Amino acid sequence: MQATYYLIGRSLAIARSTENDGVQLVASGTITDLKAAFIETQSELHQLEIVCENAVIYPETDASYVAIRRSQILDVMLRYNGMEPVFMRLSPEHQLLVGNAVMKLIQARTGSLREALEYAECRARLEELGLIEETWDIIDGVVAGTPALAIIDAARSDRPLPLTIGGYHAS
Repeated sequence: MQATYYLIGRSLAIARSTENDGVQLVASGTITDLKAAFIETQSELHQLEIVCENAVIYPETDASYVAIRRSQILDVMLRYNGMEPVFMRLSPEHQLLVGNAVMKLIQARTGSLREALEYAECRARLEELGLIEETWDIIDGVVAGTPALAIIDAARSDRPLPLTIGGYHAS
């Protein structure tokens, strides 16, 4: 409680300060903790992935745009790997959950988010990791028992999608 009180006091002092040059941060810990917290990246997907992963931890964060943008990138990844894109047909909630699961699968196989980006951004094929079938399995597992399952099944078997699935519009 004392540490929280200290951070609140520092925040108020900065807010009252007339000095507005540059970015002013209130951090707990030391300067080395702060240096380790910033990662420079040129990858849009890297930034999107961090927000999507944290949206599960902090549900009050509106990650709908970010999840949809990441889904577009993941659909391109699926197409690049000879698979039917399915994210565009999922609800934003399912896009977030399925996208997180697929990215965790790729990260588990590659060892890090940075290395997983190579595959998600179409600089390498999922086939190299043996992830084609596992990717479908993880997608199936997340949407099991939902209307989205019919979308995944149709894409997986290369069948045309019906206009409606269980009363839900498929697009």
